Amino acid sequence: MMPNINTEVAQERAETLRKMLNSLRVSFDETSLMVTISMGIASYPANGTSRDSVLRSADRAMYAAKEAGRDHILSFDQLELLNE
Repeated sequence: MMPNINTEVAQERAETLRKMLNSLRVSFDETSLMVTISMGIASYPANGTSRDSVLRSADRAMYAAKEAGRDHILSFDQLELLNE
């Protein structure tokens, strides 16, 4: 949740977080594992007029980002454009 920001700023912050997580390495036995994240972004009231509906929109965007492969960020608006 990021109150009082627009989708573009949310996307920029998510991208910053994604890059930070990518720089983390987790050692496991003799292997170094990389951390990835997929995120979905939705905004009020454009993508829902209640907390639950905004969360559902963000969830749909997140699952679409996961389907696109690892380490993706997708807004609900982008998802809607892809479905047109």
